[in-house]
Amino acid sequence: MILTKKKKYIGLLMVVMIFLVDSFLFVSASECEFSDCSTNMTLVVISNVVDLNETTSVTRNSTVVLIPQNNNASNITTSLGVENVSLNVSSMVTTSGNISNATLNGTINIISNLSSGLITMLVPEEITISGNSSWEGIINLPTPKQTTSVTVTPDSGYSATVSKVIEIGPEDIELTFDKAIRILFEGETGKLIGYSREGTFTKILSTCLADNQSVGDALSDGGNCKINVGDDLVIWTKHFTKFAIYTQTIILTSTEPSGSPGGGGGESCIYDSNFDWECNIWSECENGSQTRKCKEFNNCDNPYGQPDIDRSCEILEVPVNVKNVLFDIKLEILDSKGLELKINLLNFGVPGRVNASLYYEVSDSAGKVVYEENEIVSVETQIEFIKSIKGLDLNNGKYKVFVDLKYEGQQVPAFAEDFFIIKKSIKENSTVMAILISGGVILFLLFIWIVIKIYKKPEMPQILPPNP
Repeated sequence: MILTKKKKYIGLLMVVMIFLVDSFLFVSASECEFSDCSTNMTLVVISNVVDLNETTSVTRNSTVVLIPQNNNASNITTSLGVENVSLNVSSMVTTSGNISNATLNGTINIISNLSSGLITMLVPEEITISGNSSWEGIINLPTPKQTTSVTVTPDSGYSATVSKVIEIGPEDIELTFDKAIRILFEGETGKLIGYSREGTFTKILSTCLADNQSVGDALSDGGNCKINVGDDLVIWTKHFTKFAIYTQTIILTSTEPSGSPGGGGGESCIYDSNFDWECNIWSECENGSQTRKCKEFNNCDNPYGQPDIDRSCEILEVPVNVKNVLFDIKLEILDSKGLELKINLLNFGVPGRVNASLYYEVSDSAGKVVYEENEIVSVETQIEFIKSIKGLDLNNGKYKVFVDLKYEGQQVPAFAEDFFIIKKSIKENSTVMAILISGGVILFLLFIWIVIKIYKKPEMPQILPPNP
């Protein structure tokens, strides 16, 4: 067998090239393993999933709040305009036959700041939620729907105007409870409410004897009752579905007056001295006056006993010193090499400039605080700014950003939180990079040396002894 030196060097050259290619693939694969290859970001924002804490702030649409087994009492608050938020209780779901059940240990107070109005829900402790066997433990929090999505059946002689439709729970699965859940619709006092399931509308007629858990729990399976509490409408319910809030207006029809009692024929109307009038609700106060429409049912168009259909009114200004200060805060973590936060503060309470104190905190998955800072921000109505947090040298892992807002006269907590993960690439590890670069340089020099050897001398055959 004849083997030339040139062939030896070519074989060695192929080995070196294989090492170079393998090194390149290793670095590339490591880069994709530890960072986002499409953007080469080292900070990755975790969106849409948050863990339930004692206080949980939801600042993004379509967020899922994970409810752990044996959950403690907690509060969930959604920022203004945030929608499509849901609870995931799948860790507690057990299925037997055609029924799936989940029992929540602690109370959950939920405040949904929807663009259509504030809704609060109180989920009591030790409540068992039931659905069919296809229910996997997802519970949609109050979500606004088109007012045309529910067809209200008005009372006879009335027309209905739907002002709000709110869906709670899965769209296609009915959930029922062994204890009642309290739902408050802010500013909806005096209005009518009902619910729709599979296109069938049911008006809630029962009035709660009181606004407490005992009265709610006494409802029958799947039952409801309503009660006006100040300016708000409250229902206690043992099921989730699509709820519609609406008003009714009397349909006025013209009839031929039959004159005074007992005279003029009028065969189509029998006068009843026990007059019966029904009126719709008063209009808004405008130019010092309110009006309403009334309809008589047994007076043969006789105005006897007709209630007032107009009255004077006055809009009272609430003194500034007793009006609540109210803030909303939104937080968004921006994808970047560093940690940048988009902060949005909205003052929809007392008009005028308010000094807000912001506390920033970054903690790791074990709860250890790795960064904290305080600053004062002046807000008149609304302000949005980018907060850069510098000087952090974080290891790989999951981190939480918590921003707490304090201000004078505060009565309601205002805070926001979000999560991100750090995934450092090979490029950011100086030791590993030094080794790889050194190895690459050595291999490259060896590659050059082999090329020189191949082309430096003419090919000289070498005769090898035959194989024995």
